[in-house]
Amino acid sequence: MTETLGQKIKKLRKELKMTQSDLAGNEMTKSMLSHIENNQASPSMKNLQYIAKRLEKSISYFLEEDFKEKKEIITEIPIEELNTEMRNINNLIENKQFKKALEELKPILKSYNFNKTTIIYADVISKLGTCLIELGEFEEGEKTLRTASKVYIDNHLFIKAAKTYNELNIIYFKTFDYDKSLKILEETWNIYHKSINKDIFFEIDLLHFQSYIYTSLDNYKEALSSLEKAMNLSNEKNSYYKLGEIYRVISAVYWVLKDNDKFQYNIKKAKEFADFSEDKSTLSRIEHTLAVYANSLGNPNKALEHINMFLEYTSEDVSLIYLELAKAYYTLKKYDLALENIVKAAYSSEVFIKPDYLYMWEAKVHEGLILHALGKSEKAIESIQYAIDKMIKFSYSSNLSFAYKSLSTVYSEINDFENAFYALKKSEEILSLLNNK
Repeated sequence: MTETLGQKIKKLRKELKMTQSDLAGNEMTKSMLSHIENNQASPSMKNLQYIAKRLEKSISYFLEEDFKEKKEIITEIPIEELNTEMRNINNLIENKQFKKALEELKPILKSYNFNKTTIIYADVISKLGTCLIELGEFEEGEKTLRTASKVYIDNHLFIKAAKTYNELNIIYFKTFDYDKSLKILEETWNIYHKSINKDIFFEIDLLHFQSYIYTSLDNYKEALSSLEKAMNLSNEKNSYYKLGEIYRVISAVYWVLKDNDKFQYNIKKAKEFADFSEDKSTLSRIEHTLAVYANSLGNPNKALEHINMFLEYTSEDVSLIYLELAKAYYTLKKYDLALENIVKAAYSSEVFIKPDYLYMWEAKVHEGLILHALGKSEKAIESIQYAIDKMIKFSYSSNLSFAYKSLSTVYSEINDFENAFYALKKSEEILSLLNNK
């Protein structure tokens, strides 16, 4: 196998019993020499001439074969400056400023002639790939992320490779392709397991995400299995990472499965851990789950209590709570208040988990029922039909059955019995399919 320039320098330095400080001298920093030896940076021609002289070799010795064939222009990369730029780019990505991050990344790739086998190159293009995908440039983004992941694998950085590879799931989640998403996740696990080191937090994140894929595929058994593995891992390592949220999601799955005892047990555990860790974000989601549960039992006053608690914990992302407020007021026959709240419900284009997507569009069904109660039946039909058009993406679901049943109720009460019968029949057909699944 051809030696890289960095490997040649390191080998000769050791043969001459020189330390990195000895070789670097006053011409360059020890850090820069370390990056050159580890193939994370290339030396300038001036520095290469200096290194060659100190190691008693000609420049051609270092430029032959691999580097000579590639005809690389050797450009010194200011590592410290680049690291600062990358930290700023990471902050932009964390704040979902993908367009701005992309604008910062492109000049970096143009300014330096990276050795495309190095970790630092993979670091840059992995961020580029994420930005491209988030901005909808799926094909180029996927190609870039796969390249970055391969570079990490070639450098035996399997955890970094796995994290980068899993970014591909953004594509398939955004297109609701859960089968493909599961395949990407399986490949991510395969890469991760090649590492002799472990990243427990990453494992828990993967298992948590895996549960969402299985839930979206209506495979609740595997969803629970994934969540229980995450819970056990968090407990075993005494990290308690995400435990409150994991218990909350477990409780939500049991609610779907109509297992009230297990729902109650897990939501209680979720609250215990969220309280213990003072995790207000999880506490707000717990209160939202409890509000949904209370409304499902026809207990609007209890739902309102949980909604008030939800608002105490957070002032952000409150759009979905308006649906529960509207449902509670509808049950209390306070239709004007119900309408006032339901119109505040937001319909995000960034909801990709199947149950969350269906729950979101169910708000339009409730809007229709409220409008009908206020004597606006034509608008009610439009609203419910709009919800049906959105939900039909997933063929059949209990949410879609509820939408058709609600539509049947509206038609029936305005004496349009033909359409009422058709909608009711559709609702019952869906329920029958679900029961025989």
